[in-house]
Amino acid sequence: MKQYRDAELCYIESIDLYRDILHGTGSADLAGTLTDLGMNYNLMKEYSKANQSYSEALSVYRDILQGAGHAIAGIHIELAYTLYKQGTNYHTMKQYSDAEKCFMEALAIYEKESHTSGTINNKADTPSYLGSNYNLMKRYDEAEQSYCGALGLYRQMAQGADCIDVAVTLSNLGGNYMDKGDDNEGILKLKEALSIFQRLDPENPKIKELQDVIASQNSYCVIL
Repeated sequence: MKQYRDAELCYIESIDLYRDILHGTGSADLAGTLTDLGMNYNLMKEYSKANQSYSEALSVYRDILQGAGHAIAGIHIELAYTLYKQGTNYHTMKQYSDAEKCFMEALAIYEKESHTSGTINNKADTPSYLGSNYNLMKRYDEAEQSYCGALGLYRQMAQGADCIDVAVTLSNLGGNYMDKGDDNEGILKLKEALSIFQRLDPENPKIKELQDVIASQNSYCVIL
C-alpha cells in the first residue's frame, strides 16, 4: 500500500504543477495524469476518489476538444480509455447503469476511431466488461451480444492462436447462456474455454472450476 500512497503524492504534485503552469487551461498531460491518479486510487480500493479523478480527466479532455473545434490526434482515444477506466470503476462500485453509459460512449469512440493503431485491445476489453455488466443487470441478450463482439476482436488479435482473453470471454459467454437457461449452448462454450485453458496453462485453477461446472451444469460466475 505504501507504494500507492507514494504514487498518489507524486501524481498530485504533478497535477498541481500542471495547473500552475497552465493557469486554469487544460492539457492532455494534465488529463492523462488525472487518469493515472484515478487508476492508482482504484488499486487502493478508494473508488470514490478514483471516480473523481476520472471525471476531472474527462472534463479536461472534453474542454480540449470543444476548444479546438475539431478532432485532435489521440485525444479521442485517450478520452475513450478514461471512459473505459471510469466504467470499470463504476462496475466495481456496483453502479451498473453509470458503468454502462461510460462503456457505451467509449465503444462509440473506438468504433469511430477504428483506423487508429493500437486501439483494438481496448476496443475488445470494453465490450467484454460491458458484457459482464449486462450479465449482472440480468440483461442476458445484451450481454451475449457484447461478449460475442469482444470474442471476435480477441480472436482477430490472436490470429488463430490460443489466447487467454478468448478463453475468459468464452467462459463468460457460456455462463451467460446458462444464466438465461440455455444450458446446452453454455456447456459448449465452457468446454471450448476449458480446452484453451488446458493448452495454455495446465495448472490454472479455472480448469477445475470449469470441469466442476460442466460436470454438474450449475450456474457459472463470470470472470472479470
